[in-house]
Amino acid sequence: MARTLAAARCGFVGMAVHGLSYVGDIRPDQEAIAFWDGPIAPETITPRSPAWERHKLHNAANLWHVQRRLGLIAATQRLYRVAWIGGCAMYDAEALRAVGGFRFWEEIPRDHAGEDVLAQLRVMARFGGCGIIPSGVYHMELPTTVPDRRVNAPDVLPIAPENAERRAPSGGEAMHQCAVNAARGIVDLTENSSSPADSPSAQN
Repeated sequence: MARTLAAARCGFVGMAVHGLSYVGDIRPDQEAIAFWDGPIAPETITPRSPAWERHKLHNAANLWHVQRRLGLIAATQRLYRVAWIGGCAMYDAEALRAVGGFRFWEEIPRDHAGEDVLAQLRVMARFGGCGIIPSGVYHMELPTTVPDRRVNAPDVLPIAPENAERRAPSGGEAMHQCAVNAARGIVDLTENSSSPADSPSAQN
């Protein structure tokens, strides 16, 4: 992922998780995929935009079926357009800081969901972002740690914050979503991920 992030020179890259208990559940209507065939470009995506529907590709085992059908392996990996990626994302740290990082936590209630989604949407709007296929990441399919989803960050906060800086990412300084330092203004999400893939029931 670090090599891909440096080569793509965008705001983040990620690998969506496969829910292997859904391997027998084939959903052709959720398997649409749009590849990046050129440089990764910024995209502004909101919960009510057509591009939001891309998130369905990451439900259940949809992405697993697509990569198997296309015969993709690590040596032939491709980049594709996403709405967001839950569970395994790597940011260009400069790009993440430029849009305010996770400082918006002070603006939402303690019980909320979608903070990882909002951060990715803000980064993608300025610097672009993409998914990597094939993905080598698998869902543990344990019960969600975020049961209260009444407040969803992308629904209550703007995608383009007023205090965002206009800087291009360097591609050199990368930071994994699950290994960052809260003391530096960017937080550990291992206990508070909020993507639709958090629980097996959400993949239905």
